[in-house]
Formats: sequence, C-alpha cells, structure tokens
Amino acid sequence: MRTVGFIAFLALALGAVAADFMDLPPGRWWKNSEVIRELNLTPDQQKKLDDIMYAHMEKMIDLRAALDKEELKLKMLLDSPEIVEKQVLDQVDNVLTARDRMHRLRAVMFVKVRTLLTPDQWTKMKVKFKDAVRERFQHRMQGERPGGGDDHLQTPPEKGQGPEGL
Repeated sequence: MRTVGFIAFLALALGAVAADFMDLPPGRWWKNSEVIRELNLTPDQQKKLDDIMYAHMEKMIDLRAALDKEELKLKMLLDSPEIVEKQVLDQVDNVLTARDRMHRLRAVMFVKVRTLLTPDQWTKMKVKFKDAVRERFQHRMQGERPGGGDDHLQTPPEKGQGPEGL
C-alpha cells in the first residue's frame, strides 16, 4: 500500500518538474504597457498571443476535467477496504497519461509563443520575468498556485504596483 502511494507521488512530482522547464510568465504579460515597450511587441503579435492563450485555455479546461476524474478514480481505489494492486497501478497510469496530456498541451503553447517572438524579444522576456517564473515554479513544487488560481488570466500590474521587475 505504501509502495503504491510512493509510486504515485514520485510520478506526479517528476511530471511537474519535466513540465516546468518550459514555463512562461504568469498573467497576460503581453498586455502590460511596459512589456509591450521593452519587447517592442507589435499589435499583430499581441493579437496572436491572445489567440494562443485562449485556445490553450479552452483545451486545458477539458484536460483538467479529465485529470480530475482520473485522480478521483484513483482516490476511490485507494480508499476502498481492499486494495487490488494491479487496479491501483493501472489507474496510476491513467492519471499519469492525463497529466502528460496537460504537459504536452503546455509545451505546444510554449513553442507557439516562442516561435511568435523574435530571438531578441525572447531574450528580453526571459531576463525581465526570470524571478516571476522561478517563483511560480517554486509554488508549483509546493502544490500552490500564486494569485489564487487563474493566474494565466490576470494581467500583471503596471510598474510600481506589483512585485519588483514587473
């Protein structure tokens, strides 16, 4: 029983680490006037970033629901009076598959954003948001979501109104 729980925890933790090497800043950073100026974002790029984000969010809603269902099934198996190891391990595989689909979608979004920005814009963005991305990664590793949840929907504050560097 403890082995199954440890395997599930380890697999989920490794999946989170693998996904976070490709992280983007929180919020709708491309709407921030300072970011627009510093990165020299064109109106066309801003529109395409909106399109990428909304398409990603729409798909992510479905994938998140599928993951929640698989995790619930796993919880039910683990809470049952008798544990059938094969069933539990098969369900762990189902949870990991659902989580992998979410990570892949995030990677697809990351690649689309990366290819939309010029190399110079990408470098400037990484420098500007390195602390925000690092903080977001740390929160994820602790199982938290900074900003209370839908951080990808929020526009970062203008300079002087939020964390340093934004």
